[in-house]
Amino acid sequence: MPRKFIVGGNFKLNGSQSSLHTLIENLNQGDLDRNVEIVVSPPFVYLDQVRKSVRKDVAVAGQNCYSKASGAYTGEVALKMDSGIPLVIMKNGCGVNPIAHFIT
Repeated sequence: MPRKFIVGGNFKLNGSQSSLHTLIENLNQGDLDRNVEIVVSPPFVYLDQVRKSVRKDVAVAGQNCYSKASGAYTGEVALKMDSGIPLVIMKNGCGVNPIAHFIT
């Protein structure tokens, strides 16, 4: 089986309710190639909104996660905080990875 191309959009520290609505609307109405995996990675505060509103053939990924399961780590997000998001973009340059791969 040939390898699928991946096209991803990492929002970094960008986006607003309005811009996300427009982007999701365009993705949902777009004619996307079935041979390409589309992944969007909004900031944490928009993950749930995007996950619930984007069409099912567009994957949603977190931008990063913290290595600890809990503790006094202000602003961090742990893998075990079940967000319903199965992917995360790792800061170390490993690309998009299934979260399950990192949970022990």
